[in-house]
Amino acid sequence: MKERCSRRQLAAPCVCWQRTLLSMCGRLATQLASAAVLVALVAPANGQTPPNPGTLTTLAGRASAGAPTGNYRCDYNNTPAVGDTIKVSAESLARMSDGSYVIYDRGANCIHRLANGMLTTIAGNGTQGDPVNNVPATQTPMRGVTGVAIAPDGGIFYSDSDNHVIRRFTIGGNVATIAGQFVSPTTYVSSPNANPLLAQFNNPFGLAFDSAGNLFVAQWRGNCVSKIANAATTAGAVSNVVGNCQSGSPVGGFAGDNGAASGAQTNQISSVAFDSDGNLYFTDVFNQRVRMVRASTTGVATQIESSDPIT
Repeated sequence: MKERCSRRQLAAPCVCWQRTLLSMCGRLATQLASAAVLVALVAPANGQTPPNPGTLTTLAGRASAGAPTGNYRCDYNNTPAVGDTIKVSAESLARMSDGSYVIYDRGANCIHRLANGMLTTIAGNGTQGDPVNNVPATQTPMRGVTGVAIAPDGGIFYSDSDNHVIRRFTIGGNVATIAGQFVSPTTYVSSPNANPLLAQFNNPFGLAFDSAGNLFVAQWRGNCVSKIANAATTAGAVSNVVGNCQSGSPVGGFAGDNGAASGAQTNQISSVAFDSDGNLYFTDVFNQRVRMVRASTTGVATQIESSDPIT
């Protein structure tokens, strides 16, 4: 019988589905339950000593064995990122052009920046609550951030999943919703719209920009991938790219390979990413596959393919 996960476990798929790690972990982060540290085999944060190839290095949290002795915090201010009291429950991770990292800390319910070996809280006030617009980013509540993406101009976008909206802020600046209508956490509606603020997302998860500045959004409950046109500059129309976005509780399936991506059936999508050729990849979680939407010469997604099941 296939293992199922609780809602909160699903928001941290790397912990819940270790057996299907490849299909789940499009986000380059993991939670280590005993240590709650951020670890990386990717390029080091700006100012840190590069590790030897293949070396696992702690970038934030407690470097030694055992649980951190501190509490989750949303008041880091150029605080050394590695130490026995640093407790970071890293859920989503994105790398900025200067080599620093933006990290959503699920335990603290806020977003930090890791730069030059230091942590600074840059968004979120640590409370679960409704999104607030046009206030300093550190003053807004959040409800389950499950995706972070960086625009070419350095704007930081995140999926406020249980508030069903996509939000943007800059470091030291204000935060605002750029797409989606805020509804209660238990209202599950998915609907495209030419006006991005009238569109609706059904638990948005992973985010990824293409080379043209369009933002692609995995909808966990919606069983689809949507596109926000020109989100990197001024957000435009929201359209469906993969699957027929669903409202309510998801009804999963598997179909559509070698056909139009818009007609594909999926079974809950957690993450999205692009390669240098503009092909779109996404994790089809309960189908245990990584699937690809091949880009046409005009950059429009036209055909879907998938890997063999991952067991």
